[in-house]
Amino acid sequence: MNRVLLLLIPLTLACSGKDDASEGDDSACPSVACPGGGVLAAENSEATLPTCADVEARYADVRAAGAPCCGDEDCHILNGACDYGLGGCYEAVNVCVDQALINELGQLYAGHSEGCTGGVCDCMEPPSVACVEGSCVFSGR
Repeated sequence: MNRVLLLLIPLTLACSGKDDASEGDDSACPSVACPGGGVLAAENSEATLPTCADVEARYADVRAAGAPCCGDEDCHILNGACDYGLGGCYEAVNVCVDQALINELGQLYAGHSEGCTGGVCDCMEPPSVACVEGSCVFSGR
């Protein structure tokens, strides 16, 4: 969790405008810069995530690392890993998170030797996504 916080704090400060004298000025946040390491580049294997709870925590960390944004163009919708019993139908995340990472965690969860939960999906059409107050969120249908 500490790695995620270290990753999120600079990005969140840059995009929130809190360190800028002009409150609400978007010029302090031109775009999201994807980090080269951290949770988004961590190895996802049963050796590094030995329990179902560890995989769930990594998925939550990825979602948290994928939340910060500066504008709507920084956000997109990915299919969640609910087919595997992990996460929701869709994830509103920034462009630093890709579908392959979500799929990798879902497949690890489904095939884990600890016997994690199975699929729980009953999905409708995906909602829209927007950057609201510095976070990628669903914005309606």
